[in-house]
Amino acid sequence: TTAAVAATPAYGIISTSANTRREQVEAGMLYSQFDLTARSMGLVMQPLSQVIQEYPAMAAPYAAVHDQYAPGGDTIQMIVRVGTPTIEYPQTMRRNVTDLILD
Repeated sequence: TTAAVAATPAYGIISTSANTRREQVEAGMLYSQFDLTARSMGLVMQPLSQVIQEYPAMAAPYAAVHDQYAPGGDTIQMIVRVGTPTIEYPQTMRRNVTDLILD
């Protein structure tokens, strides 16, 4: 993980002023748009979610990342690594498109 993080050319952070359910959903929608746009540009993204998890074992890393990147009291909803792929995988759908079509 340390090597991967050190080799990352850019990061993206999505934060909100509070942590309401609406803000969480809107952050997810923004992330989806960000991911689709990045992929259309030949980039890939990897969420780094553990550091923003809210449970006792992650209290210190959570506080540290918020102190560094959200000092005004915002809630970091998503942190992602952004870069170029080192391995090419074919694009596939998770479900067959015909599973979504009703007769």
